[in-house]
Amino acid sequence: MQEKEKVIRLSKAARDFNISLDQIIEFLTPRGFEMQRNPNFKLTNTMYALLDLEFGEFCKEEIDPNDDDTNNDSFIDDYETDNENSSSKVSANIDEFTYTWKLIIDSAKTKFDHKSLLEKIPGLSKTVTDKVIFAIIIGFTINQSKLLIAKELFDEMMMLGYDWEPESIQEFVNDKDKVFSLEIYLTGLVTGMIRDGFDPTRVSLSISQLLYINEPLN
Repeated sequence: MQEKEKVIRLSKAARDFNISLDQIIEFLTPRGFEMQRNPNFKLTNTMYALLDLEFGEFCKEEIDPNDDDTNNDSFIDDYETDNENSSSKVSANIDEFTYTWKLIIDSAKTKFDHKSLLEKIPGLSKTVTDKVIFAIIIGFTINQSKLLIAKELFDEMMMLGYDWEPESIQEFVNDKDKVFSLEIYLTGLVTGMIRDGFDPTRVSLSISQLLYINEPLN
């Protein structure tokens, strides 16, 4: 099933940031978004994130997860982010940030031919593919060596019943500190925000905006 992006109506965004509809339109239109001066026009996560960074200091209310204007389809996948060096607070709140991790993982998957993993590992599922990518990002975020990241991946894949040769894993990991440099940076940023008690929705919106800014121009 294709996942739907959460949307917020133009009128609600105007109330959230205490600005007019025209201000929102004038701000987003030059940034490449097609806008309509309709209070019921729906904004995407990226649009809202840009508004939040620009006008957030004037925000009168937090996003209400029960608001009728929002689409709260679940993005929850079973990502594991166990790390001995992570604080208990990070571990306790990790599920609330799953959508943020998904944004980062999906961004990383655009940086290489992730389908090539299927050729290396027959029967590899999407969930395990995402876990592999996230394990590599987390490993570099906490300054693990490439050798240790590869070794832990090998052990994990063996436990899951996948046959992935150690040499092939090492080759795959070898350049990912550069390929995933943005995602590694954002993961460190998110981890710090979790420790500092930031609201999950605001974090995901900010990360969405940063990923949007760093998209390559066609």
